[in-house]
Amino acid sequence: MAKKTTNITKNDNQAGAGSGSEVKTVASALQKNGEAVLKLNPELGKVYVTTDGSVFASECDAKNHGKTLANPDVLPVGKSKDNE
Repeated sequence: MAKKTTNITKNDNQAGAGSGSEVKTVASALQKNGEAVLKLNPELGKVYVTTDGSVFASECDAKNHGKTLANPDVLPVGKSKDNE
């Protein structure tokens, strides 16, 4: 099964497509949310972050929550050398 790519965009409550730097900034903030949770929960190998910043241990839970958002994309965040 092919892995779905994630297209995290700026806050969906705001009008406009946003610039590339805004998209990177939001994705970076979501990534940092996930990394913070991984640091606090070392037993987790990966977490899933929704576009509203919620973090889930289960991809299924993240996707289900994402269905309630304007942008349902989910960003998987795995452990890196920095947060081990």
